[in-house]
Amino acid sequence: MAISPILSPLTLPSGTEWPGTPQLGLNLFCQYAQITGLSELGGINFGPTTPASDLRDRPWFKTDISGNPVGWFAWNGSTWAQILFSSPYGTTANRPSGAVTGQFYFDTDINVLLVYERSAWRTASGSPGDVKEVKAATITDALTANPGWVQDTESSKMVIGAADGTTGYEYGTTAGADSITLTAAQLPAHSHTIPMKLDPAGGDHNNSGSDTFINSGSGQSTNSFGDGDPIDIRQKTKYYWRLVKS
Repeated sequence: MAISPILSPLTLPSGTEWPGTPQLGLNLFCQYAQITGLSELGGINFGPTTPASDLRDRPWFKTDISGNPVGWFAWNGSTWAQILFSSPYGTTANRPSGAVTGQFYFDTDINVLLVYERSAWRTASGSPGDVKEVKAATITDALTANPGWVQDTESSKMVIGAADGTTGYEYGTTAGADSITLTAAQLPAHSHTIPMKLDPAGGDHNNSGSDTFINSGSGQSTNSFGDGDPIDIRQKTKYYWRLVKS
């Protein structure tokens, strides 16, 4: 239902003369002018006070006591319920140009609610400095789906604070490594059996129990095993793209 207000003149009383000053002329004009075309508008409730029961057939533009807007409300049969308005929506290519700070837009290409702030469209969720992990085939895909976010290039570093019970670390330092080569002191305590050989003077070396064994020589050592390769000490990990809200 369209409402078309029209400013219409009323008929001046017979013999009315035009006043001698502009202000008096304006007063006369306002006195004998009317706005027509508002017969379809039943009016609205306005202000911080809850409308009376006989005014529940019209919407309520609620404000606080200082006149600041709160929102539109309508009587639903039992209470005044706020009227919710959906944001404009469309494709990425059709994001509004010339948007103003605080303007919302739902991007149907990436299915994300955006807000225009600091001269750019950014996700409505998240505050500057927030960090999150994203699953995407490439970093380009991750950034496209998250306007206003950038890749966290420090994601390979671990920050350890004193509050987590660790010692010897300061804010911003890194800990851990992909691999490490163990030193002798880092090997578990263990021993090896020294190889023995039969005494040449021990007879026929049968199973009669008369055979004897001797050391094969002073300074004899076990065979050496191991190549000293670094070992992977990382916990089982799955990597995602880490983004930070700009």
